[in-house]
Amino acid sequence: MFFSLKKRKNIINESLLDLRKYTPSGLENVKIINAAIVILPENPSGELMEAYANVKIKNTSLTLNLPDDKKIVIFNGSSVLGSENVVPDAIHISNGITVLKYFQADTPVEIISNGIMVYGKNSKTNILSQNGLCAEAPFEIASARIYPRDIGIDSIFIENLPDNTVVTAGHNIVIYNDVSLQLLKSKNIYFTAGKLIKCDYSILGYIQTVATAGDKIQVNE
Repeated sequence: MFFSLKKRKNIINESLLDLRKYTPSGLENVKIINAAIVILPENPSGELMEAYANVKIKNTSLTLNLPDDKKIVIFNGSSVLGSENVVPDAIHISNGITVLKYFQADTPVEIISNGIMVYGKNSKTNILSQNGLCAEAPFEIASARIYPRDIGIDSIFIENLPDNTVVTAGHNIVIYNDVSLQLLKSKNIYFTAGKLIKCDYSILGYIQTVATAGDKIQVNE
């Protein structure tokens, strides 16, 4: 007697797995799904969900049920979002550092963020999921300076920044001792860092009101 065993395949190490076009029979061939985000149809059939229930799901932090025509836009690394690259009626997935500039949006910008996300006052946003640091600047963001790792900031750097700017670093921000409280107050600047923000004791209290750090804000050694 001969047996025909249909080999089931694995789907592994996907940051985003869109199953909206999968059929129940297609999903029956899947053994393991290892994806950070899984997208299912808005109204999946019972047969599809039965097949999905038989799949081993690993490391999935978010599952979404979306219409077939809902667009997905992915940004990796350091990204500044604004009127020039935001897609209407789409979900924007950011993997890294993202700053959303202010612009007149008809509907809220839908965002899934994995990393650092900064948006400003009066921005229409809908954060569907946040894995990491999320901060709101107290002004309408006009520009951004993004640094993937560390940045040291002196008075000349501050003097040359336009108003309503966000300065973001993936790791640490060090504000040197020549940056005065008077200079900082003359500008609209918001600081975000994935780990530490360091500054002189004379401006520590002010920085604590215009900055967000993933770890802490502390005095320069």
